[in-house]
Amino acid sequence: MKQTIKGFTLIELVAVLILIAIIAVVAAPKFINLSTDARTNTMRMVTSAMKASADQVKFQAQIQGVKNGNVELESIGQTVVVYNGHVKGHWRDAWQHILDIGKVIEWTNVRQTCTKHDICGVGNQTGYNIPSFPHPEDLSGQRGLVLVWPEGYQIADLCYSYYYNPQNGEEPIIGTVVDGC
Repeated sequence: MKQTIKGFTLIELVAVLILIAIIAVVAAPKFINLSTDARTNTMRMVTSAMKASADQVKFQAQIQGVKNGNVELESIGQTVVVYNGHVKGHWRDAWQHILDIGKVIEWTNVRQTCTKHDICGVGNQTGYNIPSFPHPEDLSGQRGLVLVWPEGYQIADLCYSYYYNPQNGEEPIIGTVVDGC
């Protein structure tokens, strides 16, 4: 009695490897884009939260009749500093208290990689050392720029949300830079 050994031929193995390679080539870019899209959308949601928070404080300042100084926010049990009726661009005096996105956002040096939490923030910046900031002409050397960026990134990676109170009574500039997300 003769036994036959069953197995894959070399041609079948090569065909399977080619099929796996084709799937990898097609699927890998889509997976990479999903990560980019997630970071981009996170930064856009942070920007929306910044706008909503700034509006809430602005309206509360109007109700309390405060143009420059502390505004009491009973909803969070904190006072927040406003300048010309808008939230001051300072992290510890304002933004760490009002930016509520369901995550801890710790102050981090503007030149550091975000490692402490999912999202990091800094305030009271001038904007001169912020790469690709879209409104450099509006900063006029004043401090008050707030930046928020995701874990594993630096501001220089061009993936951040920003808030700037021009301190002249005009509306704050709020936006997102997502070129490097």
